[in-house]
Amino acid sequence: MSIINQSVITNYFDLIEQELYALVPSKDWVIKPKSWRLSQAKTKYGMADAEGVIHINHNFLRTHFHQLLNAVLRHEFAHLCIGLQHGHNKRFKQCERLFDARFNVTAKQQAREFGKLISYKYLLQAELISGEMITLKKVHRRHRNYLNYQYSRYKTYFYRHQPIKRFKYINIA
Repeated sequence: MSIINQSVITNYFDLIEQELYALVPSKDWVIKPKSWRLSQAKTKYGMADAEGVIHINHNFLRTHFHQLLNAVLRHEFAHLCIGLQHGHNKRFKQCERLFDARFNVTAKQQAREFGKLISYKYLLQAELISGEMITLKKVHRRHRNYLNYQYSRYKTYFYRHQPIKRFKYINIA
């Protein structure tokens, strides 16, 4: 397949929009799709806004992640069709299924590869009660749930059934 560029994204947008209008006529959409644009988002593949614009992560450019892009566009079209207020509720999930916005095996693999293109600021680590340090994930920001975490009988996080004593962020940027 070809390398994704802005022309490829436009072609996908137009083709998918016409296919979905055959399933749900444009008059029945809460927000009419207008266009798409690139986004500098750090954690999202895409996002739909109230004006009908679908924002696509710039990291799609110069990749071969066609299945992932297709699924993301269909997902965002589903948001526009039923309205943004529904989030990812049951009604949204029904529309998403109708629009075939699923992550197939290939899209899931592409999503893992896509994650490698994202630069993160921190590693989040957990110190278990045993003293063992575990690296949990890469993150963009330090979250108060982990910064203010205090181990107790009443509020304990676990990693593979082992209580976590404290969390630590390592700067990797």
